[in-house]
Amino acid sequence: MLELFAVYGMLCVFDPNAESGRNCMNFWEDPIVHHTKEKCIEKSREMGQNIEEKFAKEGLQIQELTIWCVPTKHQKS
Repeated sequence: MLELFAVYGMLCVFDPNAESGRNCMNFWEDPIVHHTKEKCIEKSREMGQNIEEKFAKEGLQIQELTIWCVPTKHQKS
């Protein structure tokens, strides 16, 4: 069986109004796409680069950006 994966991530930014000084949010592809492991890794790198570029363009500093490929289901091979 072929194991499939989905992109799932967490992004934290500085937020002086938050008790912890930061605000974190989870994200994923919408709609969720089931990838092979290799494709998921490629897609996660692409998403991370796009997020970093967009935040830099807006002058926003990312405190933490983590993206995982989480197993979702199996497909017959």
